Amino acid sequence: MTSTATVSSFSAPAEKELLAAVRANGVAARAVEVERAELVLAWVREAAIDPEEMTGTAVFDPDVHVGVPGTEQPMRLAGEGAPWVADLGFTRLAAALGQSNEAAMNYVGAVVELAYRLPVLWSRVRAGQVSIHRARTVARLSKKLPAAGAAWVDAQVAWTIGTCSMAQIERTVAAAVATFDPDQAERDREAALEGRRVNIHLGRAGDGQDPGSMSVIGIDGGLDVADALDLEAAISARAAALTALMPGASEDVRRSIALGDLARGQTMVRATGEDDSASDSGDPNEATGRTVLLYLHLSAADLDEQSSGVGRCENTRSPITPEQVRTWCATAGRVLVRPVVDLNAEYAATTYEASPRLREQVILRDGTCRFPYCHRSARSADLDHIERYEDDGPTTSTNLAALCRRHHRARTHAGWTYELITPGTYHWASPDGGAYLVTPAGTFDLPSTPGTTATSTARVRQRALDSMRTAAKTMPSRPPRGQPPAARKTGRTDPPPF
Repeated sequence: MTSTATVSSFSAPAEKELLAAVRANGVAARAVEVERAELVLAWVREAAIDPEEMTGTAVFDPDVHVGVPGTEQPMRLAGEGAPWVADLGFTRLAAALGQSNEAAMNYVGAVVELAYRLPVLWSRVRAGQVSIHRARTVARLSKKLPAAGAAWVDAQVAWTIGTCSMAQIERTVAAAVATFDPDQAERDREAALEGRRVNIHLGRAGDGQDPGSMSVIGIDGGLDVADALDLEAAISARAAALTALMPGASEDVRRSIALGDLARGQTMVRATGEDDSASDSGDPNEATGRTVLLYLHLSAADLDEQSSGVGRCENTRSPITPEQVRTWCATAGRVLVRPVVDLNAEYAATTYEASPRLREQVILRDGTCRFPYCHRSARSADLDHIERYEDDGPTTSTNLAALCRRHHRARTHAGWTYELITPGTYHWASPDGGAYLVTPAGTFDLPSTPGTTATSTARVRQRALDSMRTAAKTMPSRPPRGQPPAARKTGRTDPPPF
């Protein structure tokens, strides 16, 4: 069977105009959304109350209480230091927003948190550099932090949110809790450990709703981080060993079989894959030891047993305490210490493929795929020659960039081009004439190609755009890389994202 590609009659100039209009519409929509938030803040400032003046009334915390019908109570919208409003008066704002009270509390609470406790991030939202939707994800998490913790999160995230995933933001907030409210962090940790479980749903076997339940049973659960890393390494190693025996099986199937093999004690393959001949002892009680491979950012002072500092673990990109490191290493069969790769050095290879050290340097430097707005991990990405290898482009630190497979193909086959500005910063050009600057702080739209016709906007959209431009002019300057305001005070220089 053959197929014939359909030739589109969509002309390049027409597509260019439409895509320019789409971009202009996006800018205008973002400006209107910011203006809406500004109007909400104006209402909150006018309606703000002093909760202490409403003596004899309970304090309404939307995150804890359901409220008492018919009574007016002071209502907390955001974290420490943010204004309060009367809960019944708030219903008017909710109606004006066209939202349920619960939805309005979530929306307004996040906007108030941004404006009053995350001022740098809010300034970037007002300037149109960060979408308010993305900024609100940070605000929802930071509400539980003390004021100092929120300020630290603001300094860490405000300039890097363009490259942060939701998981990274959550880990940054977790690190702030550990640093600024250690008692709460310990309570959270103990609660999480008490919640560990493993469920094997044998009771669902033969479930008529699931035709495959007679042969496959679902499992789920939660493990300590160290135990989870050990289990992942053991399953991955055994699944890899099964490749030769089951060449037609998918990796998912091999991993499932590997877990069953481990349960039966049929293999004790070491996580490193070394000395496999000695791995199958048949003794289920034999201690295999733990190989802990950790990339840590931890100051020397935090190695002291009395330290309460917080480090960062590369394996999970999560905050980690020195006590956890000491505990894990104490149970290790051996501890490997590897030198840190110099991210500023110029490494080179004489072949097309990068050497392990060069590849690791590019991965650590770029962090994610360097295509506009892509957040895929650089560790699973291809290394692309910026100046093509077939055009005598060298295999060097400054001529390699991490691109996920999809965007590597787009660069190669779909007309996208890019060039290196500085290591980690790239200028991209799309086939339709769009231009983007990809930096460690995120992706920024560059001015459109001269000659394109901007879409006309309604008066409200123009007013919102004018307001956004004014905000951009008054926005604070970005601090030097690796030195956010909080770092200057505390001496910590590690950038996020965890």
